Amino acid sequence: MTSSADMETNPLWSPDGNRIAYKMAALSGAYTLTEEYVISVANGFDAPVIYAWNGPQAIQMSGWSPDGTKIAYTAEAVSGTSGKDRVSYLVTISDVTLSGTTAQASNSQVLSAVTLGDRDALFSPDGSKVVLWGWDTSYRALLWLYDLASKSVRRVTTEGFDYHPRWSPDGKKIVFESNRNGNMDIWVLTLE
Repeated sequence: MTSSADMETNPLWSPDGNRIAYKMAALSGAYTLTEEYVISVANGFDAPVIYAWNGPQAIQMSGWSPDGTKIAYTAEAVSGTSGKDRVSYLVTISDVTLSGTTAQASNSQVLSAVTLGDRDALFSPDGSKVVLWGWDTSYRALLWLYDLASKSVRRVTTEGFDYHPRWSPDGKKIVFESNRNGNMDIWVLTLE
């Protein structure tokens, strides 16, 4: 699918199976943010088309909306959560359209203004919410839930360190990993 000398990782299927988002990182070893791309396989795997991401500087795509029109990702953004403005990695969502050789992001919005940095955002099965994990101001990794209709975020765990949330198929539960008992274990949270 790809043939660059750089390292291509983190492939992410779109819900319709016609697109794959991925990231590319330089092999130089120097710190640089990754580049994001989308491969269209709508015309088959023998004729893939690669589109370069044109949107907020992203470090990793994490989840497509169920209808495939939006994507959630971690982007470099300015946050004042720590008490002063600083560059942080925050979950962002954007509408995505493919045109020419560009995967164009539009209507981009940062989901959380309350964490020091966050990652691993996934849309709920009905597309109405996004779950993510993020560092609170006490440096605990907790789970947060963003409601797209109200544009509000709320913390859904308090004990930390909680990572890598995943939705149940019915959208009523979230499974995640946590070391709150001193060991990484799998936990389930039932949403109200």
